[in-house]
Amino acid sequence: MFAVGGSGAQAELSASFLPSLRPLLERRRLRLTLVAGVRAEVKARFEDELSRARLTEQLGRSVEILHEPVLDDYFDRFDALLADTDILWTKPSELVFYAALGIPLLLAPPVGIHESYNLRWVRENGAGFKQRDPRVIGDRLLEHLNDGNLASAAWSGYRRLPSQGLYRIAERVRG
Repeated sequence: MFAVGGSGAQAELSASFLPSLRPLLERRRLRLTLVAGVRAEVKARFEDELSRARLTEQLGRSVEILHEPVLDDYFDRFDALLADTDILWTKPSELVFYAALGIPLLLAPPVGIHESYNLRWVRENGAGFKQRDPRVIGDRLLEHLNDGNLASAAWSGYRRLPSQGLYRIAERVRG
């Protein structure tokens, strides 16, 4: 799952990485969800980039675009897709907390100082990787899969990152 920010930040990365993923997507060795959120312009950007990468025929097969105009519908679909997600590629925003569910993270460059701290926190806990050069991400994902790094990051996130925050907040609110 490639999830850009709510503002569509970093949607332009798709132009860089889609060509390197094409062989994996065409052979169905990889499924990709491009998350556009509620923004129609981000969805249109993804559609354009899929066309440029000659991947339009993979829409509905190995490629999906998550776009819902209504925020609550988007959240419902996003949560449902996370249950079937093996890698979450995102900027180090609040989505880094999903690593505590055992989802390894591939982290795009941070936007803002708080995301720089999130990036460091995830990497120090072994729950994710920097994306590095998106033009060769297909090969890099296969390396991480074959050498066990993805499994290791999933396990590290699950074991090391806090996952009880909701319950702690509820306790404090109840007093």
